[in-house]
Amino acid sequence: PSFGFLIGFLLAPVVTGALSVCVKKQTFGSYYANCLAGLAVIYVIGVVYFWLISKFYMNTDISFMQLIGTCVLVTLPADVILCVPVALCAKRLVPSVKKYIL
Repeated sequence: PSFGFLIGFLLAPVVTGALSVCVKKQTFGSYYANCLAGLAVIYVIGVVYFWLISKFYMNTDISFMQLIGTCVLVTLPADVILCVPVALCAKRLVPSVKKYIL
C-alpha cells in the first residue's frame, strides 16, 4: 500500500472504536457498519494521499477514473467481503473480552 493507506490504517481503529462505543446494542449489522466505516477512512485517506503525490510530487495528471481504478477497484470488493467474517468474529469475541477488561 502507499503511505496514505498506512496513515489510514492508523486512523481507522480510532473511528471504528468511537462508533462502537456509541452503539448501545451491538449486532452483526453494527459491527459490519463499523468495519465499513473503518474501510472508508482507509480508502479516503489513501486515495487523497495518492492523488496529492501523483499531482504535486510526480507532476502526473491522473483522472478521477484512473485514481479510482488504481486505488479502489482492485482491492475494495475483497475488503468489503472480508468485513463479514470480521463482524462475525467481533460479535462472538467482544462479549467475552468485555468480561475480562471491564
